[in-house]
Amino acid sequence: QSGENKNHAAMSATKTGRMACQPCANGARMFQEMESFESNDTQPECAMLSTKALAIPSAMSQECKLQQLENYQSDCCPTPPRGVCPLCPDGGVFDALTIVPSLSDGSEESRTCADLLVGDMVQDKNGAVVHHFPFLDYLFTPGECSDTLLQRTASWCKCPGKVAECSLCPDGKRSDSSRSARHREKVFYGWDCDAFELVASWFSQNECAHMVKDILEFDAPAFCQCEGSNPPPNLCSLCGDGAADGAVKFPDEILEDGQYTCHDLATSLQFIPNESTCDRLLESYHENGVYDTCCGVDTSVLSVQGHSSDGEQSKPGIFRSSRAWTIASLFAAATLLLFAIWYSCRRRRPAHKFSYDDSFDY
Repeated sequence: QSGENKNHAAMSATKTGRMACQPCANGARMFQEMESFESNDTQPECAMLSTKALAIPSAMSQECKLQQLENYQSDCCPTPPRGVCPLCPDGGVFDALTIVPSLSDGSEESRTCADLLVGDMVQDKNGAVVHHFPFLDYLFTPGECSDTLLQRTASWCKCPGKVAECSLCPDGKRSDSSRSARHREKVFYGWDCDAFELVASWFSQNECAHMVKDILEFDAPAFCQCEGSNPPPNLCSLCGDGAADGAVKFPDEILEDGQYTCHDLATSLQFIPNESTCDRLLESYHENGVYDTCCGVDTSVLSVQGHSSDGEQSKPGIFRSSRAWTIASLFAAATLLLFAIWYSCRRRRPAHKFSYDDSFDY
């Protein structure tokens, strides 16, 4: 921390007779700049968050701990306050052995509910070993335990009295097809259908109504072959002339550092539910050469496969703007989720901050 911040804290402690809140938990030093790869203009600068923390008179207060949580979530601090958020909101007992699907790109094993409370041992940017807690990330609002992935997983982990308000499938049932259970969307999220089911359980009833079109911007129920779901929207075609893969001239051409092909991209685009989202994505594919590679116009102009020039526009929905989930990007690479996996996941598909705002007039 700067000398000015230390003096401020010392004066506060003298005036109140107790230790004032510090910007980071456990006496850790606040980063000079946010850790995220892509700066978000709406995200407070670390200096502003430091000032907010130092203005809190007691280091032992819940107000202080929640501010330190926000500072950690904003990539300004290396560690969160210990035990700041229980998994069950009331501190109740959860099913420790329930499996929590991986929110990585399929390269990481699932974990149990008990594992969500255990931090991953990782190195920060200065090489120091710290604990990273992926499920203390938030969806819409920083600094609130109720909005962390941890407490939004309460119903999944069978906390007493917690029932999911949202499910992936309209009637709560997925297709019995074993193909559906293993089906993984390789392009935009990298999740299998179990992971989509977990994410759906995070949403409130009001948020659930906007899950497909406004939050995910991807028709996950149709992709996962939910019983009673609508057929794929088929609004978006990579090469024109309809969304069928036959419109793709080179379906086996590899994109995204070998993680998916033109066929995979064309297939995923069939599940984009909005024309505006489709237009944004197709514009990025024309700009970065993916269209030329897959549709056979001029492969020599391909620059960065699978990415738009700004690194964001070639992804829909909730992962469009990223903080490092080194953070990282669960979800979302060193260990959504070992820190390294989470890190690479967030660099690839911008996390878990959701763009939904319940004040919007849909």
